[in-house]
Amino acid sequence: MSILATAFLAALSLSRPCLIEEPQEVSADRAAYDALEKEFDALEKSFYDELKGAKTAEERQKVAASKRPDAEAFIPRFREVAERHPRTDGAARSLAWIVLHADGTEKRDSMLRLLDDHVQHEVLGKLCYDISFDSARWVGESLERIGREASSTEVQGKAWFGLANHLQRAARTARRMQEPGGKSIESLAYLKHVDPAVLERRAEEIYEQIVRDYPDVKMFRSTLGDMARGTLFELREFSIGKVAPDIVGEDIDGVSFKLSDYRGKVVVLDFWGHW
Repeated sequence: MSILATAFLAALSLSRPCLIEEPQEVSADRAAYDALEKEFDALEKSFYDELKGAKTAEERQKVAASKRPDAEAFIPRFREVAERHPRTDGAARSLAWIVLHADGTEKRDSMLRLLDDHVQHEVLGKLCYDISFDSARWVGESLERIGREASSTEVQGKAWFGLANHLQRAARTARRMQEPGGKSIESLAYLKHVDPAVLERRAEEIYEQIVRDYPDVKMFRSTLGDMARGTLFELREFSIGKVAPDIVGEDIDGVSFKLSDYRGKVVVLDFWGHW
């Protein structure tokens, strides 16, 4: 290449605009949410650091009593972000934070608003398993709506898994409430009139759906498919009223025995291990 051509190419390269990517401006709603989350997370980290550094049980109790972050004090601040920036990403994340940290009507109302304004937001995937441990009717209705309306396959799968877990727990609570002398829980009054077996059958159907339609969705350190298969085995083999799987072992004298040898008798099984 000639000296003239080389000089021309060098000049051309210098004349091109710089391709350094400009940092994207963070929206006001997201900035407000991020600032609050960062503030709370810093308090929580400090709390766990002090708890970890405590040397005695007395010191740990003192740290737990005085240094634990007050999530309830942050709820009005996250609510203000959602109200000041309605139908935005920051609002969705603020409402989700409240759902994860609030109780009672505050939790329910924030979830319902989240569904009305942000039913296709990805943040819903973080809530599905957490809220599924609550047997309140609104939880099941919310999870079913997410499963039907979420735009993401991942969020849909997590919603259905959460719904199945919710139905299992609701069935157990219903049985306890319907037993003679069972304690009535005002907020779960509807469970006095439902058939626990119907809830369990519906849960089983949903787990089968998950194995079929959402097997590879990641959940914690596993997948929804593996978790659903494990739960299905538990439902089908270890539920109340099922025949216990036969167990073969040796007693303290080294004599072999099987659990089925004691069929018809009252047997107490004590499972334990040391890791």
